[in-house]
Amino acid sequence: MRGLAVCACALSGCSLIFDGKDLHGTGGSPDLSVPGDDGGGGGDMTGQQNDLSGDGGGGDMGGPLTTVEFTKAAGSPIQIGLGPSTIAAGDLDGDGKIDLITADQTDNNLTYLYGNGNGTFTVAFDRPSGLPACTMYAAAIGHFNSDSFGDVAFVCTDNAMINVGEVLLGSSTRSYTPMVITALAVSQTLAPHRLWAGDLNDDLKDDLLVVNEAGNSVWALFGNGTGGFPTVRMQNTGTTPVWATAGRLNADPLLDVVVVNEASATFNVLMQTVSTTFGTVGTIPGPSNPEAAVIADFNADGKGDVAVSSSSVGATTVSIYTGKGDGTFIAPTSGIPVAAYPYALASADFNRDGRPDLVTANNADDNCSLLINTGGGSFAAAVQLPCGVAAAGVVAVDLNKDGLPDLAVMDRSMPAGVTILLNTSH
Repeated sequence: MRGLAVCACALSGCSLIFDGKDLHGTGGSPDLSVPGDDGGGGGDMTGQQNDLSGDGGGGDMGGPLTTVEFTKAAGSPIQIGLGPSTIAAGDLDGDGKIDLITADQTDNNLTYLYGNGNGTFTVAFDRPSGLPACTMYAAAIGHFNSDSFGDVAFVCTDNAMINVGEVLLGSSTRSYTPMVITALAVSQTLAPHRLWAGDLNDDLKDDLLVVNEAGNSVWALFGNGTGGFPTVRMQNTGTTPVWATAGRLNADPLLDVVVVNEASATFNVLMQTVSTTFGTVGTIPGPSNPEAAVIADFNADGKGDVAVSSSSVGATTVSIYTGKGDGTFIAPTSGIPVAAYPYALASADFNRDGRPDLVTANNADDNCSLLINTGGGSFAAAVQLPCGVAAAGVVAVDLNKDGLPDLAVMDRSMPAGVTILLNTSH
């Protein structure tokens, strides 16, 4: 059995920083995660029916890779605004290349990064026309109508503390048609914190999750396929919800929701019992100061598990909660140490062994922690990747059409930037 090495690379070459044990195996059941807004949130990215692979049939889709390495793309980091809050990925203009978007709560605009298919991007800044003065808090990419172009959902709050939400319907010309999300035009103490986009109820129409941090709630907005969201479900959560994601925690085709509550150190589980309806909200004790979560089958038993990152002082970790297949979990005895303040979390199979791996964006240590799944729900020790100053968001998606997931990391340096790390594993 071969060992696996993990490298961090710059344009000048690679340096070996970890030499692991045998991390190979026969693979496992499919990844049950459904990428959300930026994976860091986001997500957090669009839902499962939206192809984010970007491989276009290219890339070597052979066996597991023995050396995992990431190389900074040319022109990276890409300068964006002054205060980005979220990053999301999807094909906005229907050209088969993955694009990125960031929402900026200082400049109060959207930054579009249109993919060239090789890890480089064409950048455009925009503030939707007719939008009142408001603070831009979150954005997500989904398919909210029936065409083949990605659409943008965003939410901001004006000076009267009224939420303003819109869907921007995309086109091949990179122009957008705005539609107001009327369900979000209500007064709140503070603006919603996060957005997640994807198909919650398996009707091939993308929906939205909106995290209302100050209101201690999460809203599920179910799309009608024409840009509207006529069905809205609001659920109370723990104290200070900061993240939401969705995936399959049981055997049905409906997605279930996990909401991370920072102040109460819990995460809520919302099981979708029938289409557009959630059952009793479960509350799971989590690590101190939880920040982000992803859903995936980390131990290959066919049941969705939950990974939660924590920024507790002196114990910044990622904790794996093993799913029982019914919305309940086996709690971990300890977390996996990562660098300081893992503000965002994403999952993908970086070494092509059939197991979902993890990556955190670490806001205090100015790096990303890569966690390689060794099987059975266990992970190798974290490897630190240079990925930008004050990293605050990460998405894992194929940006250069080679069939391997790459990383796009949003930072909050001055000025802020997006660092592209191409997966050059072999």
